[in-house]
Amino acid sequence: MLALANGAFARAAELRAGTWNKRGGTLLAGRTVGIVGLGHVGRALATLLAPFGCRLLGNDVADRVAWCAAAGVEPVSKDALYAEADVVTVHVPLTRDTERMIDTRVLARLRRDAVLVNTSRGGVVDQAALHAALVDGRLRGAALDVWADEPAADPALLALPNVIGTPHIGGSTDEAVLAMGRAAIAHLVRHLGAGETSPEERVWA
Repeated sequence: MLALANGAFARAAELRAGTWNKRGGTLLAGRTVGIVGLGHVGRALATLLAPFGCRLLGNDVADRVAWCAAAGVEPVSKDALYAEADVVTVHVPLTRDTERMIDTRVLARLRRDAVLVNTSRGGVVDQAALHAALVDGRLRGAALDVWADEPAADPALLALPNVIGTPHIGGSTDEAVLAMGRAAIAHLVRHLGAGETSPEERVWA
């Protein structure tokens, strides 16, 4: 979101090519952010956005009204979220109901100066429709960490200057990978539950 707002990736690419361009972007602070999917990741994102003073809109298939009230998130319909958000960020699993959920019709509802962030699953976004919306100026930008066909990303999307693309690295920090391994070991220890665990197992758990 920050990189889309201030154009950091585009300016970095220009500088690498020898162009010094100090043209800035916009602030994330004070913007309206629509979070589609209020599971663990969506709720954590709302917490991370708190210092920016954003207006937060949330939508989920589950009842999140109580959590929204405590977290300062406005529960809204998808239509309202799409119509009002400066940033639409998607955090849903890929199912038959969510496949290509962000399609031509949804993209047409977004504000022309809005940006889309997808760090959930590539199949949730219709990439051809997204490409058309970006080329036609119906959307200001997009940041994608996931792709419909991995590891082959979408060359047409990646060629656009208003797209930030990364190779599904959102959960691939050294610390995150270690935490996942430790969590798996802890679950195994609890599931097996037979006998005394060793000191090393207790440390990993």
